Amino acid sequence: MVAVPVVAEALRIVGLLTRDDLQRVPPDRWAVTPVNEAMTSVAEARTVSPDDEVNEVLGTLGEGEMAETPVVSGGRLVGLLTRRGILDLLHRRRSGRL
Repeated sequence: MVAVPVVAEALRIVGLLTRDDLQRVPPDRWAVTPVNEAMTSVAEARTVSPDDEVNEVLGTLGEGEMAETPVVSGGRLVGLLTRRGILDLLHRRRSGRL
């Protein structure tokens, strides 16, 4: 599932907006529903730290339906890791292209 990070001032991550989140909002309410009412809060979301090991991140991505996980440091969004990006990196390493 695709997740879009929701950030406030100074790149402070406050949540993720997913397809499931949007499906819970009736289409006739989309124009009047703020993102912060529809999103999954960062407290409920899986995030990783820049210091986490790749194997740990792969485990985090493998535990749920999310195809991405935000990289958070000090409450700020510093990156976004995707399952596809990690798999591409591993494939390039194995094939000697990295």
